Amino acid sequence: MIKAKVYIKEYDWTIYAHFAVDKTNTDEIFNKLIQFGSSYYQAIDACAILEDNKPNCGITYSNHILKTTILVITKTTSTKEFVNTFVHEVSHIQNHIIKTYHLDNNSEQVCYMIGTIAEQLYTKCSRLFCNNDY
Repeated sequence: MIKAKVYIKEYDWTIYAHFAVDKTNTDEIFNKLIQFGSSYYQAIDACAILEDNKPNCGITYSNHILKTTILVITKTTSTKEFVNTFVHEVSHIQNHIIKTYHLDNNSEQVCYMIGTIAEQLYTKCSRLFCNNDY
């Protein structure tokens, strides 16, 4: 598992990212979700995804009061699958920030936001990409 902490200054938002997660990381992810305000039942449901040990899956949980997100991406089968899951989960983060700050989803500000989030997370997970994936 690769762990990263990213701070989005413009929104005072912290993202705790976990990449290449598998079944062996379930307890740690469960505890992180509870630590940041997830209900016990939400954490159990989320971690069921990890217990299944399926590749190409993600979990995104945000606490709007703490302005914090827990991002989890399981091991993926290819770079294309990683990018697919990554974009999907980053979109959830973007939506959570939009909701918290009551932003216009069609604004240029929101478009820049997703770029900032993706760019900062990419620097933490880029070593997962293979050059021979097509």
